[in-house]
Amino acid sequence: MSTTSRPVAQGTSHRALHLAWWSLLLFPVSSAVAVLVGTGVSSLFGYPEPSPSTTPGWVIMLAFVAALVVFAAPYPVTAHFANRAFAEGEQRGHLPLVVAGVAIAGFVVLNLAAGLVQLLT
Repeated sequence: MSTTSRPVAQGTSHRALHLAWWSLLLFPVSSAVAVLVGTGVSSLFGYPEPSPSTTPGWVIMLAFVAALVVFAAPYPVTAHFANRAFAEGEQRGHLPLVVAGVAIAGFVVLNLAAGLVQLLT
């Protein structure tokens, strides 16, 4: 029984975990692009300032879904590295995946809350 194979495997899982954490830095970039895409979709249909009182609901939903897809685009990258780290024995491998999921859920909640506030005012 050799003990040299375990540190090598732990090193690769540690590297995968680091890459999973670093992949979370893609979310601020995707956030900025998501804002541009959401605004661009509504502008494409002739509503440069989307508001619930003047913009049809289907345009708002289309812009929201497009922005959500763009914002969530880094999730598969994070999932790939997080799952690789977990499969290679890193017990904390799923933590970056949880953080990414919370970020996406936060994006959804904040956008729905902003739309609700606009509807109520």
